Amino acid sequence: MSVAIAIIVATISIGGMYGLAALGLGLMYRITRVLNVAYGSVMMLVGMTIASLVGHGLITPIEAIPLGIVFGIVAMYVVFGILYPMLDRPELTLILMTLGIDVLLGGIAL
Repeated sequence: MSVAIAIIVATISIGGMYGLAALGLGLMYRITRVLNVAYGSVMMLVGMTIASLVGHGLITPIEAIPLGIVFGIVAMYVVFGILYPMLDRPELTLILMTLGIDVLLGGIAL
């Protein structure tokens, strides 16, 4: 019975994470009209950082919640500081810029 409960909890948490990612990606596209291809890398970097800190015992899972909120605020400032001033540029330029951010964050994760 405990295995079934663990599977149900894991399924709900992963589904919720995918739902929040889709909601954020759709909201970002609706606001800026730019396909942000770096969105997945931001989620990956934040998730790996928090999982690593919790795995090494530096923070507890409860402390990871405010840390995730802080990472979200930092990501919001990056988007508003980098993407918003360039919204008058051609769409291809903006997509390539987000692709460059994606590559940069992938390199940081290594």
